[in-house]
Amino acid sequence: MKQYKYLTAPLKIRNKVLRNRFVTLPMMPFPLTDERARPTEKFIEHFVTKAEGGAAMVTMSGCGFMPDSSTGDGTMDLFDLVNRRALFNMVERIHKAGALACVEDFPGTMQISAGYTVCGNAVIGSGYDPESMAYQGKMMTVEDMEMISDRYAEAVYQAYTLGFDALLMHFLGNDPVGQFISPVTNKRTDEFGGSIENRWRFPIMIIDKVRQRVGDNMILWLRTTGADPFEGGITVEDTIAAAKLLEGKIDILEAGRAAMPVTKAWEIVELPFINDYSADQEMHLKLANQFKAANLNMLIMYTGANQDPDKMEEVLENGYGDIIGCCRGALADANVMNKVYNHNVKDIVPCVKCLKCVDTPLEICCTVNPRYGHEFDYNNMVIPDSTIKKVAIVGGGPAGISAAIYAHDFGHQVTLYEKSDRLGGRMAFADKMEFKVSYKKYKDYLLRQLEDRKIDVRLNTEATKELLEKENYDEVIVAIGADNRAIRVEGMTDYIFASDIYENDVEVKGDVVIIGGGATGCETALYLARRDHKVTILEAIDKICGNAHVEYMRALMYPLLKEENFSYYTSTRFTKVEDGKAYFEHEGELKSVKADTIILSVGLKSRMEEAVALAPDNTKVVFIGDCNKASDVKYAVASAYDTALRI
Repeated sequence: MKQYKYLTAPLKIRNKVLRNRFVTLPMMPFPLTDERARPTEKFIEHFVTKAEGGAAMVTMSGCGFMPDSSTGDGTMDLFDLVNRRALFNMVERIHKAGALACVEDFPGTMQISAGYTVCGNAVIGSGYDPESMAYQGKMMTVEDMEMISDRYAEAVYQAYTLGFDALLMHFLGNDPVGQFISPVTNKRTDEFGGSIENRWRFPIMIIDKVRQRVGDNMILWLRTTGADPFEGGITVEDTIAAAKLLEGKIDILEAGRAAMPVTKAWEIVELPFINDYSADQEMHLKLANQFKAANLNMLIMYTGANQDPDKMEEVLENGYGDIIGCCRGALADANVMNKVYNHNVKDIVPCVKCLKCVDTPLEICCTVNPRYGHEFDYNNMVIPDSTIKKVAIVGGGPAGISAAIYAHDFGHQVTLYEKSDRLGGRMAFADKMEFKVSYKKYKDYLLRQLEDRKIDVRLNTEATKELLEKENYDEVIVAIGADNRAIRVEGMTDYIFASDIYENDVEVKGDVVIIGGGATGCETALYLARRDHKVTILEAIDKICGNAHVEYMRALMYPLLKEENFSYYTSTRFTKVEDGKAYFEHEGELKSVKADTIILSVGLKSRMEEAVALAPDNTKVVFIGDCNKASDVKYAVASAYDTALRI
């Protein structure tokens, strides 16, 4: 049995003690605040759940550190009495769960409230093309800096009085403090511009005033840019030189590789991952190692999609970092450290890197964790006492497997029917696409969980109404999935569906035309273009990958658009197939492209009629996943959990 003595080792920082080396990073659940951007019970329960999951310190973001900085998207005023009462309660409950509580300043509130930028010009990211997503501000004067740093220190003191143990200072990107640090945005010619010492003068002014205000009673954790991925930006040598100026002032340094700046909402920029963070992890590990090698008098935090205890232990044991920071991994599974302590690391639910959890004012969700953002609802749900029931689940895709696992864990006797010879359903793509490795980990996790529970799984068995009635089940859960949508086009007699490539090993020949440019069509295009097929997407709407979260869209589209074998047309109407070509209307012209293989990727239609026909008489039947509503893995897992909870 593997031991994790470095990961579980306590760590004293000033007069605080972390119970282990695992710290949750900030991800602001904006939708859990109320209409006045105030913390609700749902908001509080979300953070308390992370503490109960075993983390050493739980970090909350979203507090405004400037006057009038509460906003409609959830940024809350730290000076509001109602907010303070709720936050005091939250911190107290985090402490009772054994964790420390950290608050992150909210970057940008200086601009939101007062319109400040470093030089008075429009600033976006690190200064690229300041057009649609830029702040046009007024240059910060020395008097402004004194006022802002005083206000910042007072805000930190208010957080201290609420019981927060640590402050995460977000000094990077397009926030006004980060603008001072970057040579790209800071063009000042006074004592606050030019050299590293000058560019850091204002941030250090803030840090010094904070330390004077709270003394040794709070941990100061600095998040800043370790290195920019473009010429003229911050280098790792710059950050090391700055860190030496900060020795004795800050306790923890978190400095990673910055992303390319985004200037427009749908701009395509390079991100170091699609559904795999391995490249991101390598870059952050290299940076953390460089900071450790510099022998800085501060703790180094290693971040980068941390969820594997073996890798975290290796980082700590080899001295690549002192503390592990985890964001999305702790959203996919809030109990990472509890499972480490209980020697159940194989049961950690893997994050699939879908990016649906990225901060948004409208929705909060996780593909693999249906409880994320709904912790309060589930913890306070009144469920009638249930006797052990005999439950049949029809369909072995992600919805059916999840339902079988959840129903078993709630104490029921479960039988799973799958008419084919394999489990996983439409997640078969994960076995083929090299950039879907995180989904493969999740699929393998589900299969392993199913096997560990010794659930009765009957492959090559087609469930029928007669069979289900004969077995006399108390409840039947139908999860038979969805069918691919087809379209009729003149002359098109031979085509395949995108799913056929992964599920049925259908051979793809020659030049490929994909009808439908959603996320599935784009993923299939990347998969085939990398295998030397010339691929063209024809999409009816005005953009491709339009049904994906904007962050995932960027991550997917960047490598796809770099493929020489790939092209696409939007706002098209596919009209006919003739002489090995696909014809379509585009910008008022009839065009054609060679089509040795035509692939349809135009959505799914639920198998509701087929599902209803399975329903035994006088038996409770529930329809989940795609057969109820053609959707995605997130809906499949969530519908499975909700159904199993109510058996």
